[in-house]
Amino acid sequence: MRWERELEFAARIAAEAGGHALALQKGITADEKPDKSPVTRADKECEQMIARAIEETFPEDGVLGEEGARSESRSGRKWIIDPIDGTRDFLRGNPLWGPMIALEEKGEVVAGHVLFPALGTSYWASRGRRIRQR
Repeated sequence: MRWERELEFAARIAAEAGGHALALQKGITADEKPDKSPVTRADKECEQMIARAIEETFPEDGVLGEEGARSESRSGRKWIIDPIDGTRDFLRGNPLWGPMIALEEKGEVVAGHVLFPALGTSYWASRGRRIRQR
């Protein structure tokens, strides 16, 4: 399957970031971004963790992160990161949050993975294939 290596990578790094966020969740507080949405230490640390792993594993690929991670692509591919989608739920202790990682190739999203660490559930898909769940 095309993008299998990338999806396996995304699942692994999402699990690492999700575990890190879970460890930080109790008692965490938030700052406010310019758009008035919350951002936590966990958002920032998880994004750095994911971006660093991408840069090590796929050094030619670019990165675009919600919390500011950026690097230019030399391959025509870019990873798009939301380290904790659902930060408000994360802050409230609701389980509907998690790392979302997508891969864009030549301007089109071709693969993506989302993990809900508090639920132990993940979903992933790639262009031309149905959504899968674990």
